[in-house]
Amino acid sequence: MPPFSFSVCIYFVAIKRKQLAKIYAAKFLACNDVLWVAEELFSIMEESMTYDSSAKQEVTKEFLVDIIEVMSAVDEEYTLQITDEYLKLALESKTGNKK
Repeated sequence: MPPFSFSVCIYFVAIKRKQLAKIYAAKFLACNDVLWVAEELFSIMEESMTYDSSAKQEVTKEFLVDIIEVMSAVDEEYTLQITDEYLKLALESKTGNKK
């Protein structure tokens, strides 16, 4: 069973992807920790790649892009640092090299 799935008492709250991206972006901007944010974003995509269909993976990619766009509009330099760390994590994951 994928993470965050529950078999009993499932309640759904309708929230649009763009609005949710703004919430995540605000959280990531507030924490002011480049590596932690990059790891969180990487983890979101990694879980999607593990558990989701290709269609859902595309939605996850779009969601991450939405987050980055919102963050860039607020603090472009901080967001560039995060995307740089994210890229490093992705490359390390692909090659199997860890720091």
